[in-house]
Amino acid sequence: MVDSSELKQLVKSAFDESIPYYISFEEKYRLYAFLAREMSIISDIKEGSMVCDVLGGTGASTRILSELVGDSGHVFSINFSDKLIDYVQRELAKAENVDFIVGDVTRLADYLPKKVDGVVFNSSIYLAESISDTIESAKNVLIDEGAVSLTYAVGIFDMDGNDLMHRIKLDIDPMISTKPLIQPNIIRRLLDDYFDYTNHYNISVVVNHDFMKEFFLIPTESILLFPELNYEERVKRINTIFKELEKITEKINFKWGLSVACSAK
Repeated sequence: MVDSSELKQLVKSAFDESIPYYISFEEKYRLYAFLAREMSIISDIKEGSMVCDVLGGTGASTRILSELVGDSGHVFSINFSDKLIDYVQRELAKAENVDFIVGDVTRLADYLPKKVDGVVFNSSIYLAESISDTIESAKNVLIDEGAVSLTYAVGIFDMDGNDLMHRIKLDIDPMISTKPLIQPNIIRRLLDDYFDYTNHYNISVVVNHDFMKEFFLIPTESILLFPELNYEERVKRINTIFKELEKITEKINFKWGLSVACSAK
C-alpha cells in the first residue's frame, strides 16, 4: 500500500517524462487553457495585473495569463522542475512580460520582487510539498486586495451524477485507487482557515471516452489510479477500463472545483 507522501513523490518523479503527454493532450483538448480562463475571470485578472503562476506545468495557464495581463502587467511562472521551466520558457520566448523561475513554492517571497495581485494554481496545488505552507506562502505575496485562485479535479461522473470511479472499482477493476492525492474539501477548508473571504465553485466539463482515456494515460495521472504498477501495466488496465466503461455511459462529466480566496482590505 502506497501512502500519500510516497504517492506524491511518485507523481513528482514522473513529471518530466509526462511532459510530452501533457503537451499532446493540451494541444488536442485545451483543458488547462479553459480552466485558466475560468479562474482568471472569477479572480479578476486583467490588463495590468501582476500574477504568480505556481506549478504551471507545460505553460497553458502561463500563456493565458500573459495574454490577459498584457504589456502593462507581469507573470511570474514558478516550478520545481527545471525541465518544465526550460520548456515553457522556449514556448513563450516572445512573451516579454513573463519571468521563469525554478524554486521552492513554499517560499514564494524569496523569488518575487514585489507583491502581486494574484497567485494561481491551475490543477497543481496537489504537487506542493506542503499544501498549507504553500497557501500561506501565496497569501504572504499578495497585495491587500489580492486573491489566490485554484482549480482542482473533483472526479468523474455519469450524466446522472453517479461516481464512475466507484463504479469502476466495483464492477471493472477492483485494483484501481479511488483516493485522490488530496481531497477537495481539504483544499477548501485550508483556504477558509487562511483567508477572510472564500468562494468555491463547481465546473462541469462534459467529455467523451477518448478525452478521458488520454487524460488518464498521462504517466502522472495514471500513477494516481495504479500507484503500485509500472507504466505498461497501467496502460493495459486503463485501456480495459475504458472498453468496459463505454458500455455504461456515453458521456463523462469531468467535475472540477474552482476556489478563490482573499483577505479583508
